[in-house]
Amino acid sequence: MMSSLTGMFFDDSSLDDDDDFEVAMLLLADVENKKRPKHGGSIPRHVVVHWNKQQGHDKFFEDYFADDPVYGPTTFRRHGTCNSQGIVMIQ
Repeated sequence: MMSSLTGMFFDDSSLDDDDDFEVAMLLLADVENKKRPKHGGSIPRHVVVHWNKQQGHDKFFEDYFADDPVYGPTTFRRHGTCNSQGIVMIQ
């Protein structure tokens, strides 16, 4: 696509004066600018952090639901009707 645009704007007849050249360069810059992503995250210029979600899931499962959990039934605090046995039964 770039070669067709360059051929259209850079032939000898279209470069008669500096105004044509300037318009051509602005159009090419606009095409290139539209190819770039606007930003990487939900807020412009903020860094996107890529979390290792699978590793977090595995650690959570080992801490609470493995055969030998780090936080077993004795350390599990009851909140309303949700306890470790209730969560395991849902799965």
